Amino acid sequence: MIYNSIPSPPYNSFLIGSLTIHIYALCILFGIIVGLFFLNFLVKKYKPNLIDFEELLEMICWVLPFSIIGARLFHCLTIPDNYFSSPAKLINILKIWQGGLGIMGGVTFGVITAYIFAVKKSISLVTVLDLAAPCLLVAQAIGRFGNYFNKELYGLPTTLPWGLKIDNSGILYHPTFLYEAIWNCLGAVILYLIIKKTFFKVREIKKQQQLVKWQLVKGTIFNLYIIWYCFGRTFIELIRIDYSYQFYSWRINSLIACIICVLAIICLVVRQKSFLKKSNLASTPTA
Repeated sequence: MIYNSIPSPPYNSFLIGSLTIHIYALCILFGIIVGLFFLNFLVKKYKPNLIDFEELLEMICWVLPFSIIGARLFHCLTIPDNYFSSPAKLINILKIWQGGLGIMGGVTFGVITAYIFAVKKSISLVTVLDLAAPCLLVAQAIGRFGNYFNKELYGLPTTLPWGLKIDNSGILYHPTFLYEAIWNCLGAVILYLIIKKTFFKVREIKKQQQLVKWQLVKGTIFNLYIIWYCFGRTFIELIRIDYSYQFYSWRINSLIACIICVLAIICLVVRQKSFLKKSNLASTPTA
C-alpha cells in the first residue's frame, strides 16, 4: 500500500446538464485569466501609457485562438503517427480536450499574431512581450495542472514521497507536470524581480574601472523567459515516459527546447554586447 504520494485525480470532467466540462480546459482558461490580469497590473505599474486594458483584452482575443492552433499543431507534428498516419486519425487533431498542446508552438503563433496587432495599433510589441514574460510563466504553470487531471505526461517510476499515483497501479511516477509548474513559478518570480529592479532604467555601474551607462535592451526579459523555460523543459523532458519521437536518443521536444535555449542565449549575449558597444561609442568624447 502507498502511504505517501500525490493521489490520482478522481475525474477529469463533469457535467452541467448535457454539457461536458473538461478540467483540462478549465486549467488552461484559468491560467490565461490570471496571466492577463497579472500583465495588466505590470503595464499599469511600469508602462501605464503603453496599452490600456481594452486594447490588451482585444489583443488577447486575437492572440488566444491562434496560440491554441499553433500549440495544437506543434504537438501533432511532434507525434505525427497519432494524427497523420491514416485519414481516420485526422479527426484526433480536433480532440484538444484529450490533452496535447505544445507551448513552443503556441508562443510562436501568439507572438506572430501579437506583432500584426501591435503594428496596426502602433503599440511597442517588444515592451509588451517583456512585461508579458512572467505572466506567460504563471499561465503555463496553472495550465500544467490540466495534465494532472488528464493523467498524462508523468515521468519515470520513483520511490519519492511526492510520487504521482496513477489509478491503482501501485507504482509511483515523477509528477513532471508539477516539476514544470514549480520551475515556471520560480522563473516568474525571478523575471518579476528583474522588471521591478531594472526595467528600462538607466543605471551607472563600474566595469573595468570605468563608469559606463547600462540598461536592459528591450526584449531582454522575454529573451530570458525563453531561456528559462527551454532550459527547464530540456531536462524535464528527459524523465517523461509518454511517447515521443527520438533523435539519437533525444526526445524531440527536449532537443527542440535545447536548441532554442542555446540560440536564445547567443541572441542575448550578442544584443547586450552590441548595446554596450554603442553606449561606449556614444559616451566617447570626440575631438
